[in-house]
Amino acid sequence: MENCIFEGERICSLDIDNEYGNRDNSLILKWKYAQNNNQLICEDCGSFLDFKAGTERTPHFAHKKGITDRVCYYDTHKETEEHRNAKKLFYDYFKLKYPDSLVEANKKILCGKRIDILISFKTGEKLAVEFLRSLVNISDWEEKHQNMTQDGILDLWFFSINLFQKEGKGSKNLDLLPWVTERETSGKTALFLNVAEKLITMAREIEYKDEAGKVKHQEIFYGEYSLNFIEILPNGFILSEFEKQYQDAKAQFLATCKLIEDKEKARYERLREHQEKSESKENYKPQTNFRRNNFSDEHSFPSVEINEYRKPSKWEVEMNNEGISKASEILEMCKQTQHMQKLIGMQTHQNPKDEGLVKLMIAAETMLKNWMANPIPANKDRAIMRIDRLAIQMLGTN
Repeated sequence: MENCIFEGERICSLDIDNEYGNRDNSLILKWKYAQNNNQLICEDCGSFLDFKAGTERTPHFAHKKGITDRVCYYDTHKETEEHRNAKKLFYDYFKLKYPDSLVEANKKILCGKRIDILISFKTGEKLAVEFLRSLVNISDWEEKHQNMTQDGILDLWFFSINLFQKEGKGSKNLDLLPWVTERETSGKTALFLNVAEKLITMAREIEYKDEAGKVKHQEIFYGEYSLNFIEILPNGFILSEFEKQYQDAKAQFLATCKLIEDKEKARYERLREHQEKSESKENYKPQTNFRRNNFSDEHSFPSVEINEYRKPSKWEVEMNNEGISKASEILEMCKQTQHMQKLIGMQTHQNPKDEGLVKLMIAAETMLKNWMANPIPANKDRAIMRIDRLAIQMLGTN
């Protein structure tokens, strides 16, 4: 325990260190002498106390062994060394920052509950600082918070940094933050204390909401600051770089979420357009398209884009299976036409290997290959008619 009654007054064991962290040896000797004369009295049960002022543990008072068996609050509410050190940090901090204020440890309020550190400022404001090493029961927290509010006390809650770290890892544990920030009184900001290094970690959620106000993306922003370089005001507000850094991080996070959302919308729009095009192709019926091609020694017939959504005709299947031999068969039929007979009968085309006939064969094969991809027309009669037109073109060039 940090407090006891000596000569009718309440004294605190944390006062043996001055504002610069140096021990007051004269005060230690005075209290040691009082202990030997049974002048240190427990404020809860009235038993005699000893004063402990070693170098390994925080200065405190303890019941004399074997003196009394009365039930005492301090016997049923044992504290860890981390908890004692946390209270000493805040006790020294407020004594140094606000020398005109009354700083008390383990102060009992009207409802009977005790506060780790209570600061009564000269301006009349009261601020309670609580340190927790584990998550308390929600109803207990709310009850204590309401009790302090009724007594006109503002409350500030610090959690052990060990709660904010996963065991064996060094990463931040964010699972408890929604619970903490919903019950925190410092602007939805969770506060954590690293007792050993005297560091304060401040953490707050950043949320990106949709048009309906529902949270779509979220992350936690946290900043770490030395206790000596922040200022805790009487109203519980903490002056530090956190607020500016948080606003900058929030703006960047929201901009990133907006960019991702715009990309998702653009991608969805492309998929929708692609789907609509696919559906239109499935319902598309190709129409016959006649086009006159000029044939010469230096030109061939361009390939036609394949319509991969159209079912191939029977003649296409035949052409695909038989290839060039089918082209030759059609060419033989073409020779019976009037213009082909005239072409073949010309003196320059008497030889079966004549250059003109060979060119005509190549032209027929090229056209038929294109028809296999997307036949226009898609029957033998129209193929003969098209090759007959080639013969007309050949006659016109000789």
